Amino acid sequence: MATGTFTNVSGSPLNIEYMIVAGGGGGGVGNTGIGAGGGGGAGGIVYNPAFTVSTGSPNALSITVGAGGGAESTGSDTTLSYPGPTTVTAKGGGKGGGSAGNASTGGSGGGSHYTAVPGPASQPSQNPGIPGIIQYGNNGGNSGPYEGAGGGGAGAVGSNGTSPNISSGAGGYGIQAPPSFRDPGSAYGDPGGYGGAAAPTPGGFWFGGGGGGSGYPTSVVGSAGGSGGGGAGQTTPGVVRSYGRSGQDGKLHTGGGGGGGNGWRASTDTPVSGNGGKGGSGIVLIAYPS
Repeated sequence: MATGTFTNVSGSPLNIEYMIVAGGGGGGVGNTGIGAGGGGGAGGIVYNPAFTVSTGSPNALSITVGAGGGAESTGSDTTLSYPGPTTVTAKGGGKGGGSAGNASTGGSGGGSHYTAVPGPASQPSQNPGIPGIIQYGNNGGNSGPYEGAGGGGAGAVGSNGTSPNISSGAGGYGIQAPPSFRDPGSAYGDPGGYGGAAAPTPGGFWFGGGGGGSGYPTSVVGSAGGSGGGGAGQTTPGVVRSYGRSGQDGKLHTGGGGGGGNGWRASTDTPVSGNGGKGGSGIVLIAYPS
């Protein structure tokens, strides 16, 4: 569901499930002096398996869906509000570390760059005092001196980058939507292969994957984004001195983080930088008996 309202017009109380997903964070920009950007963190996810909506417009749910963040920008929050007043918030994903600074906190935290600290997850501590909800968010990974780390996913932490010149970090995988939301006729979510990762379990409908970290430009390829719409980090496999490559964007309507971009500077080269991928926009899913 996009930004708007959900009104129960049945004339009787309606029992629903809802899942709200925030916008993913943007991947880090490849620094021309350091090399590799970290992956953006996934948007936080909040799931409520049993919620009652009273009938009529005064009891409507008000919904705001968060956008994905641009390169090295945090994603926007997704909120669901109802009379009380009560607002449930899924926090936007943290940005990946890169040329503009360290990774940031978010629903899931961004992956770090050049041994800087990763972004911590804020979603688990959101919405205090609201009963019945389950919240998802994880920290970004740690990087080595040259390889970017993966952004945190809703289901797992971002993988670390290891050095010197060994591997970048993959984005943490997301979560699979509960069965009530798996409409075979719907194209929402990640089937499990976006960004290059293999889903932990089959069946599609993955959300909230972290962005992959970028690789060192002369020897290490970028890593996969996490299942759930995380974008891959960039260099081009098999191409020597592959730099100035942009990270892959997170998939729309999944809250996936953007992949880290890749840059380079050497005495014989013109300084170049690769942009971080944009985070994927969020979404709100509502299921009820028909």
